[in-house]
Amino acid sequence: MPEGLEPPSGRQFELVHGSAVAVVTEVGGGIRTFEVDGDPVLFGYEADALCSGGRGQVLAPWPNRLADGSYRWLGVEGAAAWDEPERRNAIHGLVRWLRWRGEQHSRSAVTMSTRIEPQPGYPWRVELAVRYELGTGTGSQTEDGGGAGSAALTLEVTASNRSATAAPFGIGFHPYVFAGELLADSCEMELAASTRLLTDERGLPVGTTDVRGTEYDFSSPRRVGTTRLDDCLTGLAGPWRARVTRADGRFVTVAAGAEFPFAMVFTADTLAGDDRRRGIAIEPMTCPPNALVSGEGLIVLEAAGATTWRGRVEIATGR
Repeated sequence: MPEGLEPPSGRQFELVHGSAVAVVTEVGGGIRTFEVDGDPVLFGYEADALCSGGRGQVLAPWPNRLADGSYRWLGVEGAAAWDEPERRNAIHGLVRWLRWRGEQHSRSAVTMSTRIEPQPGYPWRVELAVRYELGTGTGSQTEDGGGAGSAALTLEVTASNRSATAAPFGIGFHPYVFAGELLADSCEMELAASTRLLTDERGLPVGTTDVRGTEYDFSSPRRVGTTRLDDCLTGLAGPWRARVTRADGRFVTVAAGAEFPFAMVFTADTLAGDDRRRGIAIEPMTCPPNALVSGEGLIVLEAAGATTWRGRVEIATGR
């Protein structure tokens, strides 16, 4: 970056724990990088680059796609701009390019907060906060690894409605596990999902199918190979984890509580140039694509901050 200019992602909040370093950004409030011993855990982006492919971003108040950007919920209509115009969809919500406030920043933790103001695409005021903490995690994700080269980045999110009426809400996170120089093809993946959402040409759900015995079945660890994934998997029993193991032996788990019953898995086939298949996105989501239209999985945030919703995601790594 030329001296005196701010990077596209705004102020950078560095978190350090032992040999692990993560950087959270002011713009979007997401994860730009996560490394251990200089080895990438997540497929991030440079400080002077514009975030692409949703890397590390927070997806709210809806994750994934919203057909035509329009919906009707309890008599209230919303009309959001299309940011996937070729498919006539609004995608990944409204907070990806907002400035978030960095608060309580310590050596290993920071709380990022923002507020969605009422607007045509979402006529409610909702406050969001995500606390990022770099450390050893809960232990549940590193019990089969750990030691040198292990670390965990924990995300704790809260949402509260500051409007006079109840608000529909969904949230997701978009980390890409770094696949290594041999790309996603060489990685082994495990995710105990039983069901896949079927989608149309616009990426919108039209039904469900059982994944058992198909190329989408990762209930037992197996190589990704040439499988192309841009699929929402569900049938996850309570708290769940996805584990990706690279060819060099580093494993990364993305774990979420039962409040995230959907996992979008994307092998980055549509990313540009050398970025193609360099990462595998494992995206915990509270609801499926197009939830503001279908109503499936929506969280109802009661009016005037009467309730605060909470969720937790952990990204852990080891060898």
